Amino acid sequence: MFPVKWSPSASADLVDWLFTHPNRVDEIDEAAEKIHEQLVHDPIGSGNHVSEGLWRIQSGPLAVLYSVDGNEVSIAAVHWLG
Repeated sequence: MFPVKWSPSASADLVDWLFTHPNRVDEIDEAAEKIHEQLVHDPIGSGNHVSEGLWRIQSGPLAVLYSVDGNEVSIAAVHWLG
């Protein structure tokens, strides 16, 4: 299992999307939980390589950019897919 750390900016991104789309809070929460769970178990196999050291995973209306350093996953940003 891989520990997953959310950067302050990624956490702020998620909160922004929750406030921007209050009618989709359950969907956003579910997507964030699914992404987190996939990253805990298999960050390389669950995402797509974007560039050196940067990965991307998506679920529902969210896409997350992250990196893997040893056995730790760091989430850098959360983007809205809609």
